[in-house]
Amino acid sequence: MIQTLKVRPKAIIVNNPSNPLGTGINYEILLKNLQNFPGLGIEIIFDETYVNLVYDETDTYVPNIPATRIRSFSKEHCAPGLRIGYAVGEKTIAGTMSDLISLTISCVPSFIQLAVADYLGSPESIQFTKALKDEMSIRIKYLESLIPKNALQNRPNAAFYALLNTGVKNGNDTFNYLLSHNVSTCPGSKFGNNTDHAIRVSLTGPKNNFEKDVNMLVLALKDWIHF
Repeated sequence: MIQTLKVRPKAIIVNNPSNPLGTGINYEILLKNLQNFPGLGIEIIFDETYVNLVYDETDTYVPNIPATRIRSFSKEHCAPGLRIGYAVGEKTIAGTMSDLISLTISCVPSFIQLAVADYLGSPESIQFTKALKDEMSIRIKYLESLIPKNALQNRPNAAFYALLNTGVKNGNDTFNYLLSHNVSTCPGSKFGNNTDHAIRVSLTGPKNNFEKDVNMLVLALKDWIHF
């Protein structure tokens, strides 16, 4: 199909695992569909923010294909305040990204960058990521145990989020109703027409409050959509 287009795309961005769905796709499916693109002069950019936060046996890392890979230290290691990410790519592309960032945003202090680089290669980093994956797997199962089987728009196997269907209710109305009951979510309309009747919930937060928070969410939803 790409060969028949009069104007080819210069680049293709692949978000895997995805946001907002939190769904990781096995690398073999992507590799099969993407492997011919570099030969056509089409750059591939992998958004791999959650590649190390997959809860099941799905292998989302796509090997043996030239690409630029973007990752987030802030997400993977639960340090959102640092707002640190990193990218791996061909030397020319990496240089262009570095030049652009230096001109458009303030740089993270050098000592923080060096500390992050040192931490990423440490045993503590590996242990933390494993513990985080185990904890998030427990959390999604707990949420799933309290809601109807059809309430999950899809069952996430990665990241921190879940999209919940609200039936005939509008996602924006549900967002406002829940907010009035001290439960903060995100209306599905923020992510496109396919999720107008959904809300997105985050499964992060202190461990000692998690079950209480989820029960507040579920009780408010039961009053609102009567599931």
